Amino acid sequence: MTRIERRLFHNSAIFGVLLTVLVIVLDAAGALAGLDRWFYDWRARHCQHFTPVPTDRLVHLDIDDAALEAIGAWPWPRSVEGELVDQLNIAGAKAIAIDVIFSEPTAVTYEVAAQPNGSKLVTREIDHDRALAESLGRYGRAVLPISCSFAAVDQVSPGSKALREELSRDLELTPEEAKSRLAARKLSEAEVADQIDNHFLEVRREAMYQRVWDELAKSDVPVALLRQHMLPKTDKTISDSPLLRLLGIEHRKALAVRSALRFAHAIPMGLPPLLTSNNELAPMGMFTDAAASSGFVDYLPDDDGAVRRVPLFVNYRNRLLPQMGLALACSYMGVDFNDPGQVRIEADRLTLLPPGGQEIVIPLRSFYSDNLGQHVGMSFDIPWFGSRDWRTMYDVPNHKEQKGHLSINKVWRACHTRRSMIANNAMMDDALKFLINQVDPDKGQAFVAKPPALDDSQARDKLVDWCMGELTKLGWSDADSARKPEDITDPAERKLFLAVAALKPLQQQNRLLRVELGAEMAELKTDVEGRAAIIGWTATGAAADFVPTSLHAKCPGGVIHGVIFNAILQRDFWHAEPTWMTWMITLVFGLAITAIVAWRGPLPALPIALIVAGLYVVLNAVVLFDYGNRILGMAGPVVVVGVVWAGCTLARFLVESTEREKITKRFRSYVDPALVNHLLETKTDHLSGELREVTVVFTDLAGFTTITEMLGAKTAAMIGQYVALMVPVIRKHHGYVKDFAGDGIMCFFGAPEDNPNHAIDAVTAVMEMEQTLPEFNRKLIEQGLPTLSMRAGISTGQVVVGDAGPPDASNYTVLGDAVNLGSRLESANKATGTNALMSARTMELLAGKFLVRPVGRLQVKGKTQYVMTYEPLAPVESATDAQKELAAQSARVVDAFASGYFAGCLKMIEKLEQTLGPSEFTAFYNRCCQFKMN
Repeated sequence: MTRIERRLFHNSAIFGVLLTVLVIVLDAAGALAGLDRWFYDWRARHCQHFTPVPTDRLVHLDIDDAALEAIGAWPWPRSVEGELVDQLNIAGAKAIAIDVIFSEPTAVTYEVAAQPNGSKLVTREIDHDRALAESLGRYGRAVLPISCSFAAVDQVSPGSKALREELSRDLELTPEEAKSRLAARKLSEAEVADQIDNHFLEVRREAMYQRVWDELAKSDVPVALLRQHMLPKTDKTISDSPLLRLLGIEHRKALAVRSALRFAHAIPMGLPPLLTSNNELAPMGMFTDAAASSGFVDYLPDDDGAVRRVPLFVNYRNRLLPQMGLALACSYMGVDFNDPGQVRIEADRLTLLPPGGQEIVIPLRSFYSDNLGQHVGMSFDIPWFGSRDWRTMYDVPNHKEQKGHLSINKVWRACHTRRSMIANNAMMDDALKFLINQVDPDKGQAFVAKPPALDDSQARDKLVDWCMGELTKLGWSDADSARKPEDITDPAERKLFLAVAALKPLQQQNRLLRVELGAEMAELKTDVEGRAAIIGWTATGAAADFVPTSLHAKCPGGVIHGVIFNAILQRDFWHAEPTWMTWMITLVFGLAITAIVAWRGPLPALPIALIVAGLYVVLNAVVLFDYGNRILGMAGPVVVVGVVWAGCTLARFLVESTEREKITKRFRSYVDPALVNHLLETKTDHLSGELREVTVVFTDLAGFTTITEMLGAKTAAMIGQYVALMVPVIRKHHGYVKDFAGDGIMCFFGAPEDNPNHAIDAVTAVMEMEQTLPEFNRKLIEQGLPTLSMRAGISTGQVVVGDAGPPDASNYTVLGDAVNLGSRLESANKATGTNALMSARTMELLAGKFLVRPVGRLQVKGKTQYVMTYEPLAPVESATDAQKELAAQSARVVDAFASGYFAGCLKMIEKLEQTLGPSEFTAFYNRCCQFKMN
C-alpha cells in the first residue's frame, strides 16, 4: 500500500466513522423523524401481505349524509338516538360504542293535538334526554366517549398563571380589576394586555371549573349554595347573568366528569409517565349512569398531524381511563377492568384474560411527543390495514367495495317502520277501547288500565279479530260494514260503524308494516347480531372528526377506534423495537460502508452500498414488519449508507485532489507544464507519434567549463539559478522544455499544443534569453566568477512528435532532421562567431518581423548538403542603425563569397571591420577566403 493509498484509507475511515456517529446523533435528536415517519407510512400502506383478515365481529354504523338526509339535520333529538339504541338492542348487537358526547342537556318538547274548537291540547311530554338514558339502561352494554384535553408541560405562561390565581381567589373580578391586579404583580404592560384582551374569558372558565370541582370534592353542593360561596358579590335577586350561566355549565360539567370516574380505575405502581387530562368533556351523569363503560376518544398526532399511535390509558383525575377502542373490545369480550384476574396492566404490556378465552397480550411503549414536550407512556402503535379509502378497508383482499360500514339510516328505517306501527296502534287503541266496552265492559276496563305495548301490533290484531267475532255474534254482518256513514242516523250505531271502519284498514296496514319490519330486522340482525357496533360521524360536514393517518388523508375517528378493536380481537399487534437496536444497525452499516469505500474505493463500493440499503429495506419491510409485526427504524440505517458512501467518496476526492495538485505541481518541475496540462485536458496517458512542423531550439553557455572547474560541486546550484531564469522565458513564449544537458537546454515550439507562430515565438524566446543573461552574469561577477555568453541553434522543419520508449519509461520528444540540425547549428556558432544560428525555414516563417543577417551556407556535421543559415539580430521595430548596417554589410560579404568573388569578399570584410570593428564573423570569412584562394 503506497503512502497515498494509506492516506486515502485513513482519511476515508475517519470521515466515515464521524459521519456514522453524526447520523446516529441526528436520529437520536429527531432530525430524521420526518423520513422515519415516511418509511413508517410506506410500510403500513404497502406491506400487508401477512396481515390477517380483519374481524367480522365489528360493524361501523356511520352517521353519513344519507342518514342526515333521512333523519334530519344534526343534532337529532336524543329520543331518536334512543330509538336507534333500542333497535340495535332488538337486533342483537353485543356491544355499542357511541362516538358522540352528550355533554349538555336538551330541551323537553311536547306533542300537541289540535281540538275541534281550534284550541290545542298537549297530549305528551317528551323528555329526550330521559328517553336516551332509558334506552341506554335497557341495553346495558353501551360505551360512551369522554373527550380529554392534553396540555404540554410548562406551556402555561407566567401571565396566564397569575391571572388564574387572581380569578381563583375572586371569580367576580372585572377585566379592569384583573388588569390592575396583574399590573401590581409587576407583569409587563404587553403581557397584561394580552392576558386581559385574549385570555380572560378562557382563564375565568378554567378557574370556575376548578373551584366547582374542589367544592364538589368535599360534598354534593347544589348550585344555589355554590353561588353563595363563589359569587358572593352577585346580586341575589338576579336569576340570570353570564357568571351564573357559566357556573351552571361548569357545575354540570364537573358532575358529568365525576360521574364518569366510575369508569376509571386505580393506577398501578410502576407505570411510565401518562398523559394527563387538564380539561375534560364527559356525557351527562344520567347517560354515564346508564352506560356500561367509557373511554377517551382523543388522539395525539405526530408533528405532521397524522395519527399513528394512541395511548391506551390516560391519567383521568388520578385514575386510569382506557381508550374507547379498548373499552369497546373489553365490553364485547366481557372483560372487567376491576377484576385483577382479567386485566393486568404493566409498563410495557396490557394483558387481558377474557372469560373462557385465551390470554391477549397487548404491547405498549413510551415515545417522546414533541407537541407536548414529554414522554408518553402506555402507547399503542395502530396496526393499520386496508387501502387509502377507509370505506373499503374491510374488503380483503380487493379493497374495492364498502364493507364493514353501514349507514345508520339502515337502523333508522326499522325505527321509522316501528314508529309507523306505533302510530297505527295508538289510533287503533281509541277504536278498540270503544268496541271492547261495547262487547265486554270488564275487558274494556282492563284494556284501558293496561293496554299492550304500543309496538305490539300482534296483540291488537288478536283483539280486533276477537271484537269482530263478538260483534258477529251480536248480529253484525258484512252488510253492516258496507253501509255509508251518512246513511246511519242512530248516533250510537254510527259511532260503532266508524270504529269498525277505522280498525280494518289499520289492521291491514299493521300487517304490512309487520312484514316490512320483519324483513328490515332480519337484515339488520344479519349485519349486527353478535357483533360490536361503533356509531360515529362520517358525514362530509363533520370535518372536525376527521384526522390524517398513515393510510388516509382524512379518516373518521370511529374508524381508528375500530382498528384498535380489530387488533385486540385478532391479536394482531405491532411491536416497536427499542431505538438502540436501530442505532446499532446504523453503526454497523456505517462502519461497513466506511470499510468498503476505504478499502475498495467509491465505485466498487457503490453497488455494495445499494445492495445493503435495498436488502435492509426489504428485510425490514417484508420480514420484520409485514411477517413479524416488528417496527424497527429504517431512516437511520438507510441514510447512513448513503451519507457515509457519499461522504467517504467526497473525502477521497478531496484527498486525491490535494495529492494530485501536489503531484502535478511536483511533476511540473520535472516535466513541462504544457505537457502536463495537455495530458489533463485530453484525458490520455499516451501521446502517439504524429508528423508536425515545429521549431527546435538548442542553447549552450560559452565559458561554462571554466566555471565548472572553479565551482566544483557547487556548479549544480549555479545551473539551477540559470535554468530558473531561462525556463520561464521559454514557457512564456509557448515553448516546451524538453531536456537539460549540463548547461544546455533543448526546447521546441509548436507542440504539444498547435502553434502557427512557433518560429516567431522561438526566435523571440532566444532573444529574450540573451537579454536575461546579463542579470545572471551580474550574480557571477558578485561571486568573483567570469561571465558567460549563450549560443543558440534554431531549426524549423517536419518532425515526429509524441511518446517514445517502452510504456513504463516513455518520453515525450521530437525526432527528425530538424532536431539534429538545431543541435549542429548551436555548435556552429563557435566557428561563425554568432550568438544564434537559424535555418532558412525558420527565417522564412518570421515573415519579416525580425532583422536578420545571413551567415552563409554551412555544411554541418551529419549533413552532406549545405544549409543556409541566418542570425537574428533584433525585432524590426527596435533594430538600431548599427544592427541594420551590420546586416547589410554581412549580406554583401556572404553574397561575394557565395558567388566565388573571394578578393571582393576580402574587401567587404575589410570594410565591415573598419565600420563595426573586427569580429569572429569577419575572421571566419577571412579564413574561408584565404582557403579558397590558396
